[in-house]
Order: sequence, then C-alpha cells, then structure tokens
Amino acid sequence: MEKHGKLLVLAILALIAVGGWLLFSGGGTPPVAPPDVSGAPAVATDPKTEVQIASDKPAPAPVRAARTEVDAPIGKAADDPAIAAAMARLVGRVVAFDKEPAPQKLVRLFRLDPTIVLTPTMGFEREPDLDIGNLIIDEVRTGADGRFELLGVPPRSMYMLKADADGENPTLHFAARTPGPAETVDLGDIVLKNGAIALGTVVDESGDPIAGATVRAIDIPGMISQAVPVEQFDPKGWLIVTEDSAPVVVQMPPWVERLFAELPIPTTLSGEDGRFRLTGIQPGVNLVAATIDGRLPHVMQSVKLDEGQERDIGKFPLREGESAGGRVLDTAGKAVVGAEVIVGTKLPVAPVAFARTAGKTDDRGQFECAGFAASEVLAAARRSDKDPWVVVPAQSIQRDFVIVLPARFAVTVRLTSESGAPVKDPLFRLVAAPMGVQAAGPMSLFGLTTRVDLAERQRQTDDGRFVISDIDAGRYALFVAAAGHAWSAADVNVTSDQVVDVRLAPQVGVTVLVVDQANQPVRSATIYATQRGDRMREFPMHCGITGKDGRRVVDRLVKATRSSKPPTPATARWRRASSCRPRRRWS
Repeated sequence: MEKHGKLLVLAILALIAVGGWLLFSGGGTPPVAPPDVSGAPAVATDPKTEVQIASDKPAPAPVRAARTEVDAPIGKAADDPAIAAAMARLVGRVVAFDKEPAPQKLVRLFRLDPTIVLTPTMGFEREPDLDIGNLIIDEVRTGADGRFELLGVPPRSMYMLKADADGENPTLHFAARTPGPAETVDLGDIVLKNGAIALGTVVDESGDPIAGATVRAIDIPGMISQAVPVEQFDPKGWLIVTEDSAPVVVQMPPWVERLFAELPIPTTLSGEDGRFRLTGIQPGVNLVAATIDGRLPHVMQSVKLDEGQERDIGKFPLREGESAGGRVLDTAGKAVVGAEVIVGTKLPVAPVAFARTAGKTDDRGQFECAGFAASEVLAAARRSDKDPWVVVPAQSIQRDFVIVLPARFAVTVRLTSESGAPVKDPLFRLVAAPMGVQAAGPMSLFGLTTRVDLAERQRQTDDGRFVISDIDAGRYALFVAAAGHAWSAADVNVTSDQVVDVRLAPQVGVTVLVVDQANQPVRSATIYATQRGDRMREFPMHCGITGKDGRRVVDRLVKATRSSKPPTPATARWRRASSCRPRRRWS
C-alpha cells in the first residue's frame, strides 16, 4: 500500500481509537440523545442556570467575512453566512508521473477529524445513520490544465486528497498544511503514481474460467497476511468474536463498505472468460488474491511489479475446498426452519472469524456452506433478522454443527418517574449486549450491535406496564426514553419471564452562553455534551448550535459535564470543559 494509503488507514484507526478511548475511559451514565437542532428546544430551563464559555486566546485580526444578522433559525453551522464565508479553499494541480497536466481527474477531499462521527442525529431514539458523508468534504474534476479548486473546507482540520479517485491510478496525498479561516492554500502539484498492471485468469479445478471473481492487490508484509487472511474480509459481511464468555456477532454497517471502497486497494472482477486486468497497483511487492463465494480463495504472495509494468501473473485456481454444515434446533430438539446462519474460518491469532452467509436452514433445519480450508470454523445462527445471534464455539470443519436456539420469554417493563410525573408514550430500544450495557450503548450508535425488532413484540397492559414478548434468552441492553425525561438504560439478563423496573430521571435543561474575547455573543458555535456518572462510559453528543444571542439550551442532562467547540473564525478548534455550575466561565 502506498505511503499515503497507510496514512489514511492509520488516520481511520486513530479515529476509531479516539472513539474507543471516549467509550472506555472514565465513568458515566448512559449518554443522552441530542435535542433537535432544527429549531428552538421545547424544554423549560431555569434562567439562573447558565454556563458561559469564553475564549482564552487574544482576539485575532478581523477576517474577510463580517458578521451578518440572520433572523431565520439556523439549522447547522454551515448555514450561517459568516461561517460559510470563513470556509477555506484548497487549490492545486494534478499531474501524471511524467509531470504533464492530468485533465478530467476526479479529486476527492477527506476530512480527518474525530468530530465527523458526532452528528446531530446520533442518539438512541434513532436507527444508526453514521456514514462517511461528513468525511468527504468536496470533490471536483480537474480542468484542461490539471488544476482543481476545492471549496467549503472547514479550517484547522487535517485533510487527505484522493486524486484520480475513480480512475486507474488513484493516489492519496496528505495536505501537510492546515488552512486557516477564509484562507486559500495551494497544495502544489500532486503527482499520480505510475501504477503497475497485473493480468491473469481465474479458473476452477478443471481449468474452466470463473466469471465474477473479485481480484485485489495489497502491499502488506507477508507476516501479517499469514496471520490475518485479509483476502477473506468482506465489508458487507460479519465478524464472529468468541472472547471469553461473551460471544458477539458484528454485521458490517453500510458505512464500512463505503469507507473500504475509498482505501487504495486495487480491485476488479474477472470476465466471462475468467480474465482480469488489475490496474493501479503500487509498485513493489504485493499480495494478489482472487475470491468468490463458495470456493477457497487463491492467494499469490510476493508479486513484484515495477512502475508502469504490465505483466501476466498466471492462473488463479479456486478450489471448492471443504464444506461446513449442520443443523439448527430449538430447545425441544425440533428443527428450526428458515433460520439465518453465518460461518467463518477462525483466525490463527485471535478468537475471531471473518464470516459469510450460509443461507437459511431447510425444512429439516439443515445448512451447508462450501469454500473453507480444513481448519477450525465458527458459526452463528438466529431465527430471523429481527432476532439476536447465537454463537457456538469453534470446531473442526469435519464435524457437523448443532446450533440450539434458546427458549423465548417475555419481559415486562414497569416505568416510574423520579419527579412523579406520568410517563407518556415511552420509546423502547432493545439490543443484544453480551458484554453488558456499558459496551452495547456506544456500539449501538455506530450500528455495531444487533437490534431486536420490537414492532410486533411490544404491547401495553391495562395497568400501564409494557410487555415485550418472544425474546430469546440472553443478555440485553434496554434503552428507554419519554417526553420530559432523560434517557435511561437497563442491563437485562433474560433467563425466564421477568419484570424489569426502570426509573426515569427528569429532563434537565442548561443554557450555554458562548462569548468571544470582547464578551460578545458567538453564534453558530457547535455544542457537545458528555454525560458522567458511575457506570456508562462517557461519550460526547452533538447538542446543536448557538443562536445569534450566543445561547443554546442543552437538555436531557443529569449532572453533566459539557464541552464546546465553536467553529467560528475567532475561536475555531477551541475546546473547554468544566463542571455544571451556574454562571461559571469556562476558561
């Protein structure tokens, strides 16, 4: 993988690491959902409870954009004319390896900033909608002279460009200079790599061509490829993790596939004649692999290619390999028809498998999936896509799996309010949580947990309780919200029909006032809030932006710590946090 490709991967991993640190460091209660940022909050607040935020930096010289009065509500910071005018520009030129201008090349700009995952819609009351849309700031094609101009670039962020993004030689370029407000930064010439081209043929055991096989090349060390079969990773597949007594199945959310597609990994498909032409390969030593469902991958290690070289590297025979099969039963020993099954080869270095679908069980509860090596495999099954997974331990592929789905029970939820107010129209969200609510909560925000569909399982009794029926035995995280109350979460271990008591705390609203060095209100400052307590790890939530009076009501907080990042020209990239105390200046 080219140098900047590795930087992009490291940056992505860094974002994940930052998120992990936020999830698993410090103490906290379940994170609260952000209020609607499209209008004024409807929560009544104590006018005496106000937190003032001020910059501790000297006031900078005026920028090109002047403040403009806006009467209409601003939905997001970028809608503010002053903020829009303060956005930076990146310009440059794309040239071929021979330094000649490269016209009509797509240039895509990525923003590498942890806050891109903190969207206004992130919260427990909605299905996860995390995508890489915020990661991509702008894209444009070069002109006849190879030049490009990228607009609307938020200042003081790290950036990566992908030149020839949809062409044969996609090249990543790290923007070494961070733009300031309303600044134009010339990145100079971005030289496209002189990628190599590999030709070959994908065939079966008999030498007949195989169409539709995926062929990829990646320059990773041989030690890594031997320990982790990267060719088996499917960005649309699953991970089965059997760590200790808390096995977990993670289905890759849609944003993983989109992000994977942006990595500098040359990819193509074999044609009807089995032939493939793989372009844009990083010169040097690469791993080239061919894969297709139902057959063993074929990996060609240490393929050496020079700059601009085009070479036929031979045939890629895909064998049928071994088949993994078995039955899915209920606790009475009866076959479960139509159950979903996934199977994967256990990695040699960890209790993890890159899993793929084995389809659904037949009328005898049986399943079979081909294309595995003679090694240990992991499997998981569930009744439907509305239910949690059941994972069985790794075993030799020579043995048939017997996966027993657990019995089903009902959970009755009794809701009470600490304020004594009635709890009306509560919202329930139930996710599988083998590792407990502390891990499941933040993971669910990124679409990494299995949600239990409650549409046809939930009903209210005459005495005001709520019954959730047909729940597989297991451990869950139950999230509850209701108007006028803060979010609450409960760790539910279902072993029989049971009653769960959930006590909802009153919703608290705190007015945040953001001012500049001259003590003037700052509008369009983005406010983030974190929730602290004894159990749930803290996680920052996007709580909207300040109005033209510099104020924003941050609601659904209980003894919260807040942090703020006003993206204005004077205070961009500034962040402070303190305890919740009336009229306390954050400085």
